[in-house]
Amino acid sequence: MIPILLLALSGCSTQYPTTTFWINNNTEKTVNIKASLFIDTLPPPHILDVFFTIEPEDSVLFRQSTFNKQGNPAKIFKEIKFVPVDKQINNPSDSTNWIKSMDSNGKPKFNFYIYPKE
Repeated sequence: MIPILLLALSGCSTQYPTTTFWINNNTEKTVNIKASLFIDTLPPPHILDVFFTIEPEDSVLFRQSTFNKQGNPAKIFKEIKFVPVDKQINNPSDSTNWIKSMDSNGKPKFNFYIYPKE
């Protein structure tokens, strides 16, 4: 029984590792963000609005959660609004704008840059 439970748990941790999602302010202006996140850890699933500010040339940990390796990073939120916006920004709903890498512990990490990298 215990080996089966360990195998099941290890399978879950491989399929759904702890993943971090970062938003990077790659401008010279402070940006305010309102994000509506899908929260499904406790039934019923609901939406949580969070507000934060990112200083110029800085980043913020937007979310940390378990995440399916094949998952779409744009599906962890309902919407994200950026203020102020003075030019065309990357679309956070487009999964190709979330750049996947690994952190120093070998865990998945996604970075979203507000403005297209020049």
